[in-house]
This record gives sequence, structure tokens and C-alpha cells, in this order.
Amino acid sequence: MKKILTELEHEIVIKKSKFICYMKPVDTEDEAKEFVQKIKKTHYKATHNVPVYTVGENYEIIKYSDDGEPSGTSAKPIFSVIQGKNIINIAIVVTRYFGGIKLGTGGLARAYSGVVLETLENAEFTELYDYVNIKFSVDYNKKDLVDYELSSMSDLVYNIDYAELVNFDVTVKKVNYENFKVRLVELLQGGYCESYHNEYYGFINI
Repeated sequence: MKKILTELEHEIVIKKSKFICYMKPVDTEDEAKEFVQKIKKTHYKATHNVPVYTVGENYEIIKYSDDGEPSGTSAKPIFSVIQGKNIINIAIVVTRYFGGIKLGTGGLARAYSGVVLETLENAEFTELYDYVNIKFSVDYNKKDLVDYELSSMSDLVYNIDYAELVNFDVTVKKVNYENFKVRLVELLQGGYCESYHNEYYGFINI
């Protein structure tokens, strides 16, 4: 499962109708509701403001409305895109200004899902995984060696703190942890010792 990192906005025009998609990452239903109301207030003159939001790792909360569009032509296609891409904790409003030409039910569904798909093309994501956060220290003469090795590895993030020793704080996907540990033990010729080790399930931008 994954979550967008930042708010996004994208606009398309189909047969003179303007569709503007707004997205925001959210962690609570209150956040989602606040975002929806903000967009509706901004575009109070729009023909339709179609809201869709979901909160929870397993889509525990799902709310949407067609906001006057024919049933099943707007909100459902939007949610289908989100679910199909395994995106959670997101609030979306697609604002439509009617251009005078009817699109038909199929055309509406394609327009609403299409503007969401195009918006997601510009999205950056953070993914939900099992992670391991560990800390270890090395002498200053080993710092560059370890730094270079870590920078060559994928699916991890790390910070360095300089004190009496060089302290590394590393977060790695759990599925890659054993391989990571083997490489560090080999690199430091057995001198690898973790001062902290914690496993958790959550989001991190890797």
C-alpha cells in the first residue's frame, strides 16, 4: 500500500467542460472532511464538486458522492483508480465546470478517472512496509567506507552523527535487513555491532 507525499492539482478540458483534480494525503477523516470543504468553498460556483476520500491501511473508511452527476459516473470511477493503484489515506475532490456539451455516462466516467490518473502521474509516494531501524558506530577511519557502501544500497535511508565515534542511524526494509547486515559485517571485518534495533510497520520515504 502507498500514500502520496504532497498535495496535487491538475486540470483538463474535455468538450469545453473543465475538470480540476485536487488531492491531499490525510491521516484522519477530519483532515479529509476539512480538505473537501475547503475545495467546495473555493469552487462554490462550480457545477459539481465530487469528493472521494479513504482513510486506513485497509480502506476502513471510504466516503464519496457523485454530487449531482449521474449515479456511478464520477465518484466510483475515481475510487476505482485509487484502489487499483493501492493508494490509501487520500482525499480527492474533482471540480467540474460544465461547458455546455453533454459527455454521456461513459464519457463522464472516463473524464473523472482520467483526470485522476493524470494527476497521479506527477505524484511521489511513500510506501507501507515492515522496517528495521538500527544504530551502530564506527571509527572515523571507517566512515567513508561505510558511507559509500550505504549510499550504494537501495531501499534504505540513513543519517550520520559525528561525536567521539561516527554514529549511523539506518532504516531499511525488513525483507532486506539480513542482506544489509551480512554486507556490513563483511565490510567491517566482524566489527559491526548494533547499539539499537527496532522493527515497525509504517511509512517511510525511501
